[in-house]
Amino acid sequence: MGMAASQGRFLQLTSRKNDIGLQLTRLSNEKVSLSREMQNVSRKYQDGLNTKTLKWSNNAGVSYIDLSYSNLMTPSAMNQQNPYVLSDSSGKVVIASNYQKYAEMISPNGAAGGDWENNRTKILAELTGIDINKLNSYDNAKANLDAAQANLDGLNDYKEQTLDPMMRKFAGKGGTSALLEKLGTTTGGGSFASKGNWKEAYNAGDSIKISGTSELQGIANQLKKLAAYFPDIEKEDFEKGIDNSIKGSMTAMSNGTELPTGGTVTGSKDKGFEVNVVALVNSALSAAGATKAQDNAYAGSSKVNYEWYDTSKPEYETWKTAHDAWHEQYEAGMAQYNTAEAALAGIFTAAEEKEIAFYDAIFTAIAEKGWCQNDKITDTSYLNEMLQNGIYSLTTMTKSLYVDGKNTDGSAKYNYEYSTDIAVNNKHVYTVNDSDAQNDAMIEYEYQKNIINAKETRIDTRMKNLETEQSAINQMLQGLEQVKNDNIERTFSIFS
Repeated sequence: MGMAASQGRFLQLTSRKNDIGLQLTRLSNEKVSLSREMQNVSRKYQDGLNTKTLKWSNNAGVSYIDLSYSNLMTPSAMNQQNPYVLSDSSGKVVIASNYQKYAEMISPNGAAGGDWENNRTKILAELTGIDINKLNSYDNAKANLDAAQANLDGLNDYKEQTLDPMMRKFAGKGGTSALLEKLGTTTGGGSFASKGNWKEAYNAGDSIKISGTSELQGIANQLKKLAAYFPDIEKEDFEKGIDNSIKGSMTAMSNGTELPTGGTVTGSKDKGFEVNVVALVNSALSAAGATKAQDNAYAGSSKVNYEWYDTSKPEYETWKTAHDAWHEQYEAGMAQYNTAEAALAGIFTAAEEKEIAFYDAIFTAIAEKGWCQNDKITDTSYLNEMLQNGIYSLTTMTKSLYVDGKNTDGSAKYNYEYSTDIAVNNKHVYTVNDSDAQNDAMIEYEYQKNIINAKETRIDTRMKNLETEQSAINQMLQGLEQVKNDNIERTFSIFS
């Protein structure tokens, strides 16, 4: 009976020992699995530390703000009242629900070619809060300014296409030296070093010797006669330019001071003065606004040919009659433009003008390029992802005036030039470490690490308990083995 009981106990302990061994194997495998989990957590943490995001900066990257839909598509100090239009791969403007109602007014189906102008006043009134009557008065004033500009454009076209070709029929020949020949010799008692007149002195690069301010003034007065050969330049401006070009020389002479070498005039009061002809003539004509000839015979030297006209030719009188009539109309046109411009400038404040210009650009793009809606773009993270992956781009717009002809009513025609590129190529957009993602990664890492550590602690405790139990079972089995051996030995000793 005792042997049977002992054998039953032995089998029970052996079964338990095997069960413990199996549990320890499973717990060991769980610890290995926890190591793999920790590796994954560490990898995600590292990825979080390396996460980049797009930020907006107005100070060359010194500080940043979020690159959000509102910051791009709503007028603010952040974007300096300039829109940065979100565009999809087809060029359509991507909008959220805040602009949907207005976009549908312009293009109900989102297609390109919508009508902004006929909806402009109503939409601007709602978006800006500016009274609609004020907007209408602006449109009227703008139409007047456009008409005034169109009138000036027509007058300028007439000058370029009709008057200027008429001038070429009495253009001077022979360059600057031929022009100076018409002045003859100098006046005021001065003389040339080696030549007898202006033309030869200019060609030789000689100097005029003078001894007083009266002679210098005489030279200035003689040069002023050249005004007659520049009919497209205001005579008063021309004469003022000549006076200014030698003003320093006259002042130095009257003060008796030494003049710097290398200038138009060299020398002192006691020694007299030498006026370099080439330098003085070039300085005078340039200061007076004379135009350099395209076929410059003196290219690469200090001498320059200027465009002049032989006003003694009969073609000059024909041109002058037409030019005077044109000039009178142009002066009246400028007065009309200035009046219209002043009236327009007084309607809106500077802030209102910027806000209107912002929405003009946004909705012109919607009309010309079409639109699509995606409310997810108000989520900064989603928008950032779409921009980083190049799914959406940023489009900037530049307004051009009077480059596309005229409207049917004669008013000026505007157009916008579009420049679309990936976000990172915009000068305000910077790729930086995502501090929010880094903080989230660190929090998640610590959280997951604590969970894994807690699991590992429980496994270690369980394994320790099982190992203790296993050790006790081994001792019990050894005891049973010893009892069994003792019984066998005792039994065999009885029969021996």
